[in-house]
Amino acid sequence: MPVVRKKITPSEPIARPIISAPVVKRTTMYEAPAPVRSTGNPILRLFFIVLAAIIIVVGYYGFYYFYRQYKNVAASPSVVAEQEGKALVDKVGQLVVLPVGETPTIATVADKEKLKDSPLLARAEAGDKVLVYTKSLLMVLYRPSVNKVVEIVPIAGNNTPAQNVPVLPLPSATSITSTTSTN
Repeated sequence: MPVVRKKITPSEPIARPIISAPVVKRTTMYEAPAPVRSTGNPILRLFFIVLAAIIIVVGYYGFYYFYRQYKNVAASPSVVAEQEGKALVDKVGQLVVLPVGETPTIATVADKEKLKDSPLLARAEAGDKVLVYTKSLLMVLYRPSVNKVVEIVPIAGNNTPAQNVPVLPLPSATSITSTTSTN
């Protein structure tokens, strides 16, 4: 018997078998499997993106600020020393009345043992600050660790000293580290 083939018209669907199992692509040793994309909360994802952007921006500006401060200090250490000197004079000026219109020479005591023989700085300790006012012939010994003026002593200079005031000569500069400020 001859086989009769039915002519299919475009309006009729073609019957094909349905495969119910999913097709799994096999991977080789060199291929990584495709990442699984999560369907997390989009608001939470947006929050973390904004938070990361804020952290990056704040970190950049913090780095920029401190970099500029470092460059300013490296460019002009004399300006920094002058600012520290003014801050020290202001701090000591709150404790005692200092000469007006004169910028002191500021020194830091480095070695206490070398100053034992000096009557001016016999009570000095390492880290103390010495403010020397050459016009007013006055020396102030300040201890920053306790924020107190230890001693105020009149000194001998090129001018004649004040009457009835015991005047002592300046100690040698080998035992103190000096930071000189100019008027």
